[in-house]
Amino acid sequence: MMSPRKTHTWLPLAVAALLLFLGPQSSLAEEPIYRLCVPQIYLAECQQLLADPSEAGIRMECVAGRDRVDCLELIEQRKADVLATEPEDMYIAYHRKNEDYRVISEIRTQQDKDAAFRYEGIILVKKDSPIRTLQQLRGAKSCHTGFGRNVGYKIPITKLKNTHVLKVSADPQISATERELKSLSEFFTQSCLWL
Repeated sequence: MMSPRKTHTWLPLAVAALLLFLGPQSSLAEEPIYRLCVPQIYLAECQQLLADPSEAGIRMECVAGRDRVDCLELIEQRKADVLATEPEDMYIAYHRKNEDYRVISEIRTQQDKDAAFRYEGIILVKKDSPIRTLQQLRGAKSCHTGFGRNVGYKIPITKLKNTHVLKVSADPQISATERELKSLSEFFTQSCLWL
């Protein structure tokens, strides 16, 4: 579920993307009413946003779903026409039986448009630790939320690789996963992984 803070970013952008996609039209009498599905908790904001008539002459109304997945179902049932999604929702839509979903526009927020990741993991050290830089992590104990997990494994390991702190061997005798694990075992003295 999206936080209310994020709503102020994606909801107006979703409406703007739809308006750009549909373009200006000639007559309101002939125009269909496009139904924008939003999670129930954002219905009032959606209605407030659509209270002013569209300059492009596009008529829209808000339809509430339980959540974003329910909005996908409402689109399948033809009870809604469009929704703003997260990448995870597009993945779910791709794997549903109905194949007539279409991405009409992709919008990245200004805050993370050039970010390497959509969200960042953190490296947490004890307050009295002498560690102040990534390089000083060498020889420390490392704990992760699980092998291959995004925030707890992939993002921090990728950060260490991208900053050239962790150098992965190019040994062709072992797999890429084995090379990465070998490098990690040489970099950190101990590790813990939750499964």
